Amino acid sequence: MPRGVSRATLPRASEELATFVTKPRDRRSSTSRVVRLAETYIQNSGWTPDGRAAFASALAISRGAMPDGRALQTHMVAENNRLASRSVWDGTITQSGRPVDFTSLDFFRIEDGLIAEHWETVDWVRVYQSFGLLPDQVVDA
Repeated sequence: MPRGVSRATLPRASEELATFVTKPRDRRSSTSRVVRLAETYIQNSGWTPDGRAAFASALAISRGAMPDGRALQTHMVAENNRLASRSVWDGTITQSGRPVDFTSLDFFRIEDGLIAEHWETVDWVRVYQSFGLLPDQVVDA
C-alpha cells in the first residue's frame, strides 16, 4: 500500500467523500468538512486555485448558486490511494429558478486519510444551459 494509505483508510475516505458530495448543506456548514482536505491540497481543474481556503470559497459560491444541489454518485471505484467517482447533479439555480441536471467525473488522490489532489471533468454544456448561458437546443456531440 502507498504511504499513508491503509486498507481501512481508503474505504473511510470513500465513504466520507460520498457523504460530503451528496449531503445538502447551507453556507455555514459547507466548509465544515473541508478539514478532510490535506493542507497542501492540489486542485487540477484550472478554475479553482489550490488549497483548503480556495476549495471552501468555491464550495460556498456553488452552494449559494444552488443551495438545494446534490450529487448522486452512480459509480465509485477505489484502488490504492486513488478514488474515481461519477456523479449526477441536480438542484435549482437560485437566481433563475431553473433546474440543474449535469454529470461530473472526479478523481482523487488520498494521502494520510485526506484528499490530497483532485481532477475533474464536468458536462459544461449542461451546466451553462442550467444557468441560461446556452440555449437548451445546443447538444454536445
